[in-house]
Amino acid sequence: MISFNSEHRKAAGVQGGEETDVTLELDLEPRTVELPKDLKAALMEANALAAFEQSSPSMKKEYVRQVEEAKAPETRERRIAKIVEKLSAA
Repeated sequence: MISFNSEHRKAAGVQGGEETDVTLELDLEPRTVELPKDLKAALMEANALAAFEQSSPSMKKEYVRQVEEAKAPETRERRIAKIVEKLSAA
């Protein structure tokens, strides 16, 4: 038995407590994350791009999300610096 959150139940058209058949398929497609140019440049400059590439796909997406959701340029720069610092220490 697998539980679904409300978003998945709604998408599947089922109510809480209902039972349904589910087919799982193995997704073998490679996970790619498009790096913003400024983040990539900062990682390359700090020799931390390899550490970024070794991160899990979900962590890569999180780093990019942090950068792309910054509203002010100063915030974006600060977030990039923090990411570079973290990956440089790895």
